[in-house]
Amino acid sequence: MSEMEKEKLLEKYQMLFYKVLHHCQVKSSDPNYEDYLQTLRILLLQTAEQKDLTMPDRSLIAYLFQLFAWRVRDLQRKEWRSQALFERACEEYRSAEHGPSVERLEYSDLIERIWEDLSIGEKRYIVLHCYRGFTISEIADYYRVSVQAVYRWRDRLRKRCRAIDFFAEKG
Repeated sequence: MSEMEKEKLLEKYQMLFYKVLHHCQVKSSDPNYEDYLQTLRILLLQTAEQKDLTMPDRSLIAYLFQLFAWRVRDLQRKEWRSQALFERACEEYRSAEHGPSVERLEYSDLIERIWEDLSIGEKRYIVLHCYRGFTISEIADYYRVSVQAVYRWRDRLRKRCRAIDFFAEKG
């Protein structure tokens, strides 16, 4: 499919994107609005590789609407889970027995800055290990994953923190 054909296809289905976002209660003022819209565009192009979308009929439009709505809902659920996990981590930090030291406050600030970029595993590691004091094996048991998976979460988190420290020193 040429670039021109892709542009025409995206233009043809633009109203469907807006209807899906409206159905999922995503407003243009939502911070993720453009991300959702771009995701729908990509999904349309991926679907166009498998199906002929040039001559839409009612059943095709209904299929695409449902497909797009499911994708947006899935992204919303992931965002809500991530936010809930972050809020739980903050609550655990606030309710810790010992008061906040300068080191803990710096660590908390670092986590807040990188939270959105962390994987689910890295977030799980932070919540259970750093805020609840779970050991690696306890985390593995809690989430029913291998101990090696928890080590990977920890190691990736360490790399991220080192990279931020490196750039902070250079700044």
